Amino acid sequence: MRYYIFMYVIGFSFLPLVLLGQEQALKATLEINQQEDLINIQAKASNQSDLIQDLNYLLIGIKQSKSGNLSNNKQEGKFVIKQDETLLLSSMSLNIDKEDQLKVYLFIRDELKNELVSKDSIFLNVDEEVNVLKSNSLQNKNTAKVDDVK
Repeated sequence: MRYYIFMYVIGFSFLPLVLLGQEQALKATLEINQQEDLINIQAKASNQSDLIQDLNYLLIGIKQSKSGNLSNNKQEGKFVIKQDETLLLSSMSLNIDKEDQLKVYLFIRDELKNELVSKDSIFLNVDEEVNVLKSNSLQNKNTAKVDDVK
């Protein structure tokens, strides 16, 4: 009898960890393609869990020209993603010169709990030292030069 009680307690102790692990199966991804001076950025979400999830996203692009002018693009929305599905959430196209700096961030949050589920970022033509100091907490950080993007 003690064995069954012990197994019951252990089983329900680890149940929250199993459920939390399933929620982390959602992945935010930023993909970029360059055609001459135009950069196309696609924000995608992939659900590798067995759950249908009700989420929202925030996509932010910040471009700084060589002269110091800033421009930004902010897109947000709500979506539902099924199990084993990949969705295109949003896309943006930006003109960029070789001297321009570009930072793009994608955040995906749980609609009901308002908790961050996944994030991704891309930095183009940003100094590595500045990049590390300002955003060392981002888990999926991609840095490249404009010429490196194909």
